[in-house]
Amino acid sequence: MSFRNKLIETTVINQQFITEKELAVRWNISVKKLQADRFKGIGIPYIKIGKLCRYSMNTILEYESANLQQVNVGGKQ
Repeated sequence: MSFRNKLIETTVINQQFITEKELAVRWNISVKKLQADRFKGIGIPYIKIGKLCRYSMNTILEYESANLQQVNVGGKQ
């Protein structure tokens, strides 16, 4: 096994993954919405293992941070 493949394997092994159902509950959306986004090629990156779809917690946290919206109190900046 090459160094690059070993590094990728170690990175994947050390991550926590959740199911599409768990992500749907976390974001209060339907599983069908996540499936539709995957089909369209949009949304959050995922890993496919056979028929199983999993989402990395690291990726989820990065995605949530990148999409964080600031709220202006009183409409002033």
